[in-house]
Amino acid sequence: MRIVPWVLAAGMTFSAAAFAQSTNPGTTSTPTTSNSDIQDDKKDIQQDRQQLQQAEQQVQTDKQKLAADRASHASKAQIQADKAQLRSDRQHAKSIKADLQKDRTDLRRDHHRRHRRRNA
Repeated sequence: MRIVPWVLAAGMTFSAAAFAQSTNPGTTSTPTTSNSDIQDDKKDIQQDRQQLQQAEQQVQTDKQKLAADRASHASKAQIQADKAQLRSDRQHAKSIKADLQKDRTDLRRDHHRRHRRRNA
């Protein structure tokens, strides 16, 4: 978890550098910048997939705990706490899915930029 902010910061830095280069018509960007962007995006996607899998497992565990507490007639406060935890974990999984989608979009854009530069 401590690596994620650094990876995201690096990805944003490289993306910003690639955007600055692609908008400046006076300079030509190097393929290595595009390659590093693509590699960073692939790493981000892999990390997001792992985080999503863990988050989905946590959601499943929360569902099972809620069902068990309901079956054992746990207190209303305990069931409410289980529901709150389940909502929180579902929201976390949803945000990871959004990050994964963003990383996939970034990867497609980087591939498109690289292809466009080669054919220009």
